[in-house]
Amino acid sequence: MLGLGSGSSPTTEWTFHNQGSLSFDGTDDYIQIDNIADELAAKFDNGEGGNDVNFTISMWVKLGTMSTTGVAFNLRVGTAGANHINLQWHGTENEFRFTCKFNNTSEVCQDESSGAAEGDGLWWHVVGRATHGGDAELWVNGDKVDNQTIAQALVGTTTLCNIGTNTAENAFWAGNIDEVAIWGRAITDAEIATLYNGKHAVRSGNKSIDVLGQMPTDLVGYYRFEEKTGTVAINDVGDNGTITNGAAYSTEHP
Repeated sequence: MLGLGSGSSPTTEWTFHNQGSLSFDGTDDYIQIDNIADELAAKFDNGEGGNDVNFTISMWVKLGTMSTTGVAFNLRVGTAGANHINLQWHGTENEFRFTCKFNNTSEVCQDESSGAAEGDGLWWHVVGRATHGGDAELWVNGDKVDNQTIAQALVGTTTLCNIGTNTAENAFWAGNIDEVAIWGRAITDAEIATLYNGKHAVRSGNKSIDVLGQMPTDLVGYYRFEEKTGTVAINDVGDNGTITNGAAYSTEHP
């Protein structure tokens, strides 16, 4: 599977300018967004003492060198490891992975074709999608590369959430992350195609797709990383995140 190539002429359908990304050093920087865990807990609550997990994480990433696992996104119930959602680069197998571990049972989606992504200088669009009573799915550059049946239900209330590391604050990401969007629903196949193809089509126009304008339903987090300075990661749809240990703004973008 190839990374993002050169795009066609810009269109006028998407008007939000994409001016940069965040660069993570793979050592200790990350973004703390625990408030999103609270938002998602409210979305998942089925009102009957259980969880209906319908969820999507979408982001653009450019990989540095990660000899061990680098976590791009992690949502967790408490500090134990029995219930969490994880989007990562697996450093040993050299592949993207999306994991839903519910009630201590892991469903792991793998992209076995993505081994060349590490340090290739290209931007990759990665989506993890989970449907209650259905599947965990991993999408890379607009293609569904793997899906696994979710056998268990999430147990407990999500309380911790990070970009660029897991919620134990290790397995740090090395490289760039941009255009992070988080939904408390499973977005559609067509919406995933829009996220990838829209960005691809307007790349030469230095623009990004208007996520907030085109697919706002149940959008709980939208981080475009265009602040240029400071430690606040602006969430266009809710409470902001905190940039920790110096993740740096970069002019690079998809």
